[in-house]
Amino acid sequence: MQSKYLVYPIGRFQPPAQINEQDISLWIERIKMLGTKLNTVLNQHPNMDWNQPYRPGAWTYVQLVHHLADSHMNAFIRFKWALTEDNPLIKAYDENSWAQLPDANGPMVDAVHLLHALHHKWSLLMEGMSWEQWNRTYVHPEGLQTRSLALTSALYAWHGDHHLAQIEQGIKLIHEQ
Repeated sequence: MQSKYLVYPIGRFQPPAQINEQDISLWIERIKMLGTKLNTVLNQHPNMDWNQPYRPGAWTYVQLVHHLADSHMNAFIRFKWALTEDNPLIKAYDENSWAQLPDANGPMVDAVHLLHALHHKWSLLMEGMSWEQWNRTYVHPEGLQTRSLALTSALYAWHGDHHLAQIEQGIKLIHEQ
């Protein structure tokens, strides 16, 4: 299987040219359902060794699931900052360093439970936002990019689906061997 497919099984994130309320509703639903979908995939493979990398040279499955929780916690906080401050400069984090911390090798179920709770809370926030609030922005320190909350919801809907697909592809590869 090609390495590119293992890295980006659903393709790279493509920012939408225009965003409407229906798009946002679909992205909220994808974010809301990630924990359930992840749990389903993990439960279908009870004998899987989750401490192995999902592809050569990558994080382990455990680290990847913890990364999802870490990344989406940061996204949730970015939403809060953008909703309560005018175009704040947010804090980036070094995801590879975070993946080496002790909690990133803790029980994967903890990260899944955290994702369920976080996504429920995040969905409540997003479902209650006005159209004007979706246009609020923050500044990402990498390249000083200004991002709207609408675009951020698209990015994190993709991010969850992206890593879920990586997990599914890794499992498929193991079963083909």
